Amino acid sequence: MGGVFFLGSYTPLWLILGIRQWNATREIAELLLVVAVVSAVAMWGIIAFTRRSIASIPVRITAVSSRESDAVAYLVTYILPLIDVPFTDVTKAASLLVLLVVTGFIYLNSCMFFVNPLLSIFGYHLFEIQTDSGETQILLSRVRHHRVGSEVQAIRLADYVLLEATA
Repeated sequence: MGGVFFLGSYTPLWLILGIRQWNATREIAELLLVVAVVSAVAMWGIIAFTRRSIASIPVRITAVSSRESDAVAYLVTYILPLIDVPFTDVTKAASLLVLLVVTGFIYLNSCMFFVNPLLSIFGYHLFEIQTDSGETQILLSRVRHHRVGSEVQAIRLADYVLLEATA
């Protein structure tokens, strides 16, 4: 799942690079556009499948803060600098590939897959919550605001990452 979320987090980049490469290298442009569409559809499918097939658990929120700015920071830090990489220059394209692989390992090992602009496009909001058991979790929710003391039905996507099931 994390790999699909990682590729999905770069969907805006794949789209931009595909459009920019269209006149220069049509085959690479088409590949990038296919990767963008497939990763977005796969990510949407994983979320839909998870919501339908995994039982939710009640989670009481004892503290909550928005993490919406994390997705914007991700865009600015990791995606915007990569927009102007020409694929006709092999060394620059190889450098981009190495950067993406290293970023992918960090992304997956640090459980950052929830920091994802595509989730925002899908209508999800990011919250850091503390539960009544004292755990700090990331909550992905379509609800814009959550209150301390409220209870949500959630599905565990990964260690410390919950998807609200009822919104």
